[in-house]
This record gives sequence, C-alpha cells and structure tokens, in this order.
Amino acid sequence: MHNLMTQEPNSAPPRTPQPVSTALLMAMALGGVLVLALVLALVFIGRLLDQAAGTRLLFTLGLAALSAPLSIGILYQFLLRAVRAGQKQSNSTVDQSSSTEKQP
Repeated sequence: MHNLMTQEPNSAPPRTPQPVSTALLMAMALGGVLVLALVLALVFIGRLLDQAAGTRLLFTLGLAALSAPLSIGILYQFLLRAVRAGQKQSNSTVDQSSSTEKQP
C-alpha cells in the first residue's frame, strides 16, 4: 500500500489538465447552434414536403432521422477544423517565442 502512495524517482510528474482555449469553446458553441439549426431546418422542410405530397409525417420523420447522422458528421468536421486551426496558432506562437530567446 505504501508503494502506491509514493512516487518513483524516475517516473514522470503527474499531468496537469490543460486549459480549454476560448476559441475551442466558441467553436463548440457555434457547432451546437449549427446542429440545432440543421435539425430544425430539416424538420421544417419535411413538414412542407408532407403538406405538398399529402402524406402524414413521412418526410418529417425521414428528414428528422437523417438529421442525426448528418449533424454529427458536420459537427465532427467543424470541430476538427477548429482544433487544427488552434493547434497551428499555438505552434506558431511557440515558434515565435522560441525564436526571440537569446542564443548563447
């Protein structure tokens, strides 16, 4: 039990959680709004198609079911781009700060 409580001298220090960037939080919020807008738009279009075709909830339910995988795919692509852009920005910031350091 005592061995579990102590840290080995050569082991890595415990990892501290990285703060979530504001840009990533904004991208997640915008992605959620886009998903909601997509679902509502497809349900609205389904209602219009049902009225035009004289059917009852056929297109509405079909497009609502289609909106789930479609919105997940769009949200995944959107957030993947946001994360990549954030990584590029943080890498360029690190490169600039390391290039301004004095060389011995």
